[in-house]
Amino acid sequence: MSMPQPWKIISSQLAFDHRWYKVRQDVVCLPNGKIVDDYFVSVCSDAAKLDFLSVLYDNPVKETSRIHLFLAENAYRVGDQCLDETEDIEVVLLSIDDIFQHINDGHIQVPGTLTALYMGLNRRSA
Repeated sequence: MSMPQPWKIISSQLAFDHRWYKVRQDVVCLPNGKIVDDYFVSVCSDAAKLDFLSVLYDNPVKETSRIHLFLAENAYRVGDQCLDETEDIEVVLLSIDDIFQHINDGHIQVPGTLTALYMGLNRRSA
């Protein structure tokens, strides 16, 4: 099996700029010479590496909602949460062993979360 060859970035521009999320549009040259002019990249701080995993359709028969899955490695806490009045979010840090235990015990039941954990752990072991 041959090693993947790197893509070459020809140009970049900010396609979406919001205080919580930024997206860059790159024009890239693939190893086979093909030019792709609409390759979109999530932009994050240098503190964490954010890798796109997948887009899931929660229930495509009845809903149009999609779940975008990302893996953030080397992330760390930089401050307290600033939640909206409608949010009730608890951040829980777990070891990999604890993640499997929580799944096996039925504490993690949301399909999108289970898929994200599986894909993230699979990406880390690859």
